[in-house]
Amino acid sequence: MNLLVMTAVAALAQGAQPLPPHNWMTPPHSGENGRTMYFTGNKLLEICQDDAAQCVRYIQGVTDGQLAAITATSRDVAYCIPHESTAVQVKDVVVRFLTDHPELRHRPAAMLVANALANAWPQCK
Repeated sequence: MNLLVMTAVAALAQGAQPLPPHNWMTPPHSGENGRTMYFTGNKLLEICQDDAAQCVRYIQGVTDGQLAAITATSRDVAYCIPHESTAVQVKDVVVRFLTDHPELRHRPAAMLVANALANAWPQCK
């Protein structure tokens, strides 16, 4: 299990309070199905066009979070990023997907990152 996930589980087991449902930087809003989201695909594309490093950090955070959630639920991830790929290459895949699918950009950015990666690199065999 991911060290971060194990640390969080251990902290909660010891009575630590969970993090608040949102942070001070980006107030959440209600997305599809009433779920909370911080960024839509529109916002992520804007970030990626303005600051490549911030874009890469967001995508890496999404993929790490999805891996942690999937590991915790014993599921398999929907994509398989090749080991030899670079962070810039992964960012380019996501930006291309967002650019090619303006009709989806109102949806949660994290979901669109997963869709972009699954389209480019389907599940590992």
